Amino acid sequence: MASDKKKVSKWDEIVTESGKPFDIVVAGGSCTDAADAAGGEQRKGTFLTVDDHPASIQYLREYFRYGRSEEKAARACVDLETKQITLAGPYLQNLLMGEGYTVTLVPHCEGGHLLRLKRILEAGTKTVVLSTSFMYAAELVLMVAGFIKEVAPDATIVAGGTHIMKAWKLKQLVEKGVYNEEHIKMYSSVTHQMFLDPTVPYPVDAFIVNPRGEATLKAVLNKMAAGDESWRDMDNVIHWREGQWQFNPMVEEPYTPIRIDWSKVVDEDNRCFLPVPVASGCPFKCSFCDFWDLHPKETRHPIETVIDNIRSIPVVDGVRRVFFTDDNLIPDKTYGMKFLKILLEADLHMRFISFIRAGTVTEDLAEMLAKCGCTKVMIGVESAALDIQKNMNKVISPDKLVAAITALNKHSISTFNTLICGFPGETEKTFSLTLDTLNRFPTEYPATNEYQFFKFAALPLSRISLPDMRKKFDLQGGYLQWTHKTMDSEGAAELMGTIPARIRPEIGPFFPSETYFLEDPGLTVEMKKQITTLRGKIARVHAGILKEDDAKLWDELEQIFLSTQDKTVAPVLQEASTIAAAPGDKCRPKVDVQKVMSDPKVIKQLMKHPRIWLKVTNPKILGKLLQAAVDPTVLDRDPKLNKLVTKLQKITGIGVEGGAHTDTLPDTDAHHE
Repeated sequence: MASDKKKVSKWDEIVTESGKPFDIVVAGGSCTDAADAAGGEQRKGTFLTVDDHPASIQYLREYFRYGRSEEKAARACVDLETKQITLAGPYLQNLLMGEGYTVTLVPHCEGGHLLRLKRILEAGTKTVVLSTSFMYAAELVLMVAGFIKEVAPDATIVAGGTHIMKAWKLKQLVEKGVYNEEHIKMYSSVTHQMFLDPTVPYPVDAFIVNPRGEATLKAVLNKMAAGDESWRDMDNVIHWREGQWQFNPMVEEPYTPIRIDWSKVVDEDNRCFLPVPVASGCPFKCSFCDFWDLHPKETRHPIETVIDNIRSIPVVDGVRRVFFTDDNLIPDKTYGMKFLKILLEADLHMRFISFIRAGTVTEDLAEMLAKCGCTKVMIGVESAALDIQKNMNKVISPDKLVAAITALNKHSISTFNTLICGFPGETEKTFSLTLDTLNRFPTEYPATNEYQFFKFAALPLSRISLPDMRKKFDLQGGYLQWTHKTMDSEGAAELMGTIPARIRPEIGPFFPSETYFLEDPGLTVEMKKQITTLRGKIARVHAGILKEDDAKLWDELEQIFLSTQDKTVAPVLQEASTIAAAPGDKCRPKVDVQKVMSDPKVIKQLMKHPRIWLKVTNPKILGKLLQAAVDPTVLDRDPKLNKLVTKLQKITGIGVEGGAHTDTLPDTDAHHE
């Protein structure tokens, strides 16, 4: 007799099927968008918004479904992006399951996933493996680790990944004298400085520092499980001892192919593009990149392993959805054609997206990509000016770039193009050349072309920030505040502000919440092209750049979405995300964190205020709230945070004894970026 028990989604599991706590929970994935910092304010002027919410395809679908209700659309979309999944978490889950552990995955450290992490810990799981690969700042790593320790003080946290490796690399550069104290102050806004002061404690029990680290991680966890304290003396381990961090030697680990059985990670009906690596590392040395020295040698995985990983992805609607994670899937045409032929002969029923270099694209390569199932590629255009490209160590002529985009579009492959504004050598003239080149991208083929500009960031681990390069370009300052021979950061921001008036509306900006990991059911390519153009026109009307009937444009946009929708209402979010409390004293607002985190009625009440909900589930703001929990004076120094806490207090009705700072504040949604 068939069981009537409802099947639990893998991402809803709190305990094992036998009801026991998991041995290990792997947490990681996205934890806010690093791109928000690198020119995020300027990019806001390039795309259409509705009540301050980016008018992404996903948002507009719900906006029109609910009769143009901003509130309901925001509630329906609040956790949308966290349905995508990054590589490190699933890989570590599979790796540790192979060691005999019971392991569950929390794919993101934000949104509703944080609430699930809390429940897993409360159910008895005591070991957390924290991947930092998509945490761009130390404060985010520490915020998540602090959250874990707040929920489960006796939990053991082992952290590793890209951010930890970058922090260690920066420490090495300082010790070698490449950077001095003045340089470090200059990079004070870049939080890769976790280990520069070894006497500062963090709520992490062990850090794994190695370009790979799998062998060390397994050995450390096995020793911890056996109560063997000798893990503290292992190579590739950083741990706290006698009031400071102990840095053990870093030694090379053997190469291990990345194997993932996706059937153990996602449900059978998962429609996301799932990450599959073909290689580790990148053979190119772009001077703006701060990953170039983490994996300096490219190692290609056995093609059999790649194909096995793809075959494990569930077939939904007749296809497997794959995101090739390599910085460059096709390093050269000869290899590319051979690799694509193998994929084609494997008959994988695949639809995929990937990163490629425009310089490798030809008509026959584009045709082969399409035959294999490629629907979209991400291209680092950076700049169309030859002098800047030479400074970047990444050269392609504007004509060859346009030819590559055209070849891809002819074969129904859309493009997402990233660019940098303000790199050394940038001027008004070079920036105009880049915009002119974007305007030459074709629009007559069954494909879309998107762009996203980043303000140049002088990252401490990038080659452009090394002393000899600084001297060459007279580069002063760091991260997002800088000057060089031809421009300063303020000038770059001003140039980015001119983009909407200078780009054709048919060439659309990438929307922050319009993830390329999710498909857009029911929308044809032609519909997407119409949406791109209409959004561009409406944004220009709002900016006073274009004179057209705004209401008519909105009606046209609405008709596209209504023509694809059934009459059912999309489910609004299942669970609330965890929020932290700001502390209270007699002169500050406060919210009882335990009450807010545990009371379903309070959570439901908070969800009725989507703009506040979006803010308190943003890890950057959550981190500030956690900081305020330790140091209440943070609220005195940050009026916006103070205002947000006051609004939380009014919504939840919890901890109402504070508030002398806020009695006169208007009762409106706090806007805290």
